[in-house]
Amino acid sequence: MNIHSTLFSCGSIHIITAQPEVGPFIDPQYMEHPVDQLFLATTTCQSLQLATIASLFEALDKVILPSEPLSTDEKYLEFDRQTLESFSY
Repeated sequence: MNIHSTLFSCGSIHIITAQPEVGPFIDPQYMEHPVDQLFLATTTCQSLQLATIASLFEALDKVILPSEPLSTDEKYLEFDRQTLESFSY
């Protein structure tokens, strides 16, 4: 599990109407800041390396990682965006 409790990405909430029954527009802008993207790509790469250690692999309940190392941070970030979820928002 990759955990980053303080994100640099800042979202926004906008009231779109004066009618109280209509909810606001929420744009979390999740992972939009380059530092957040680099951090997530790096920790996913390191997690994959840790998961290959036999004693750690045996302790893992479920592995959600690329089946083999990816070649660039951009590919790790794309994998993260397709696979992982935020529980911050």
